[in-house]
Amino acid sequence: MSLKFKYTSGLLGLFLFCTSLASAQTSASSYSAIGIGDFNYYGSTHNAAMGGLGVSNGNVLFFNTVNPALVAKHNIGIFQAGVNYENRSLSNGTLEQPVDGGGLTYLGLGLPMKPGKWSIALGLNPVTTVNYNLSIPAEQIGGTEFSAENNIKGTGGMTEAYVTNAFRIKDNFYIGLKMSYLFGSIIEQNIQTIVDDNGFPVGNQTEYYDRQSFSDFSAQLGVAYNYKLKDQLFLNFGAAYQFDADINTRRFLSVGLLDNQNSGVPIGDTLINDRQNFVSLPGRSSFGISIEKSFNWTFGVDVHLRDMTSYRGFDGVTENFDNAYSVIVGGEFTPDYTSSESRLKTWIYRFGVSYDKTPYLIGSQQINDVGINFGVSVPVRQISMLNVALKAGQRGTLDNGAIRENYFRVALGVTINDTSWFIKRKFD
Repeated sequence: MSLKFKYTSGLLGLFLFCTSLASAQTSASSYSAIGIGDFNYYGSTHNAAMGGLGVSNGNVLFFNTVNPALVAKHNIGIFQAGVNYENRSLSNGTLEQPVDGGGLTYLGLGLPMKPGKWSIALGLNPVTTVNYNLSIPAEQIGGTEFSAENNIKGTGGMTEAYVTNAFRIKDNFYIGLKMSYLFGSIIEQNIQTIVDDNGFPVGNQTEYYDRQSFSDFSAQLGVAYNYKLKDQLFLNFGAAYQFDADINTRRFLSVGLLDNQNSGVPIGDTLINDRQNFVSLPGRSSFGISIEKSFNWTFGVDVHLRDMTSYRGFDGVTENFDNAYSVIVGGEFTPDYTSSESRLKTWIYRFGVSYDKTPYLIGSQQINDVGINFGVSVPVRQISMLNVALKAGQRGTLDNGAIRENYFRVALGVTINDTSWFIKRKFD
């Protein structure tokens, strides 16, 4: 049995093992209560360290999940996985509440079928995340001494399992197609408690339970071109389009009393029993340009556009959405990747600034998200990497009854390349 076959099998086994641990619960935000949750656009850990930059810039040592065309640059086998942790401070101007979330965020396996010409990639990525817990202050029930308190909790999200085929058509032109299977579920629970004028519960609680389960396919097409300015200096262009998708959705809806003396089991009526319909998700266009000196530095700009006014929820329900766009400016720098004098010179240092005009409208106020990003990749065993990304940002406003979120996110990733294994074996 060849060393290459054993190593590839090992990468595949590691990928399948980690797949069983994957979860879409990667962040926390009150705005994830709207639509099908908070969209995850920031790519792998090395992309996140640059604010999500990756439409035009690809690196043979890393997995590109932003533009499928750049998978064709992978001339070696790559496995990568990432986890993150996010902490948010929510404020309405009067009250503040901390929330957090995190977990395994992505998995990817890249395999060169014909190195330099055709590569494939498969993996798991979170598409949306729902993670919120909102408490509505008690409101008096008219004509009585009782008040109603509501606690609304949402969990879940949508995940994609994808396969990408990417080709190098000519020396500097790339094209790729990512086919994804979308799956997952979102659960919302609204528990209402009746309290007397002393704040003590009266009777049983009422639960409103709503579950939407997703199962369908989607596609993303990408292209990229590298124009050589001079030796090792390139001007890169990239574009990608995530196609519209009518996502097959099943909904279960019930309302009933929680029997608190019997483990909180709801006793009530089923209003919708796994009825099938669709959620219509608009397409997303991405454009990028970057300038790069090979294995030294890269600086680029990405723009993403999505018309969320055409979004439709289950049964054609509309949301208070507007057009959304993102602008990302970022880059990376390696002082000297061949240095034997200082390991710090071989590290890849990254930075980025991101501005998101989210689709969320609160009254007439559209919610913005601004973030500053930093990160580093540390070589391990020649060209495998440990990746770190940090982001500090703010989303929302205190105007028009909206919520402002100050947040901090840390992402950790590992990239395992097969060349490092071969080098070790050679000298053993």
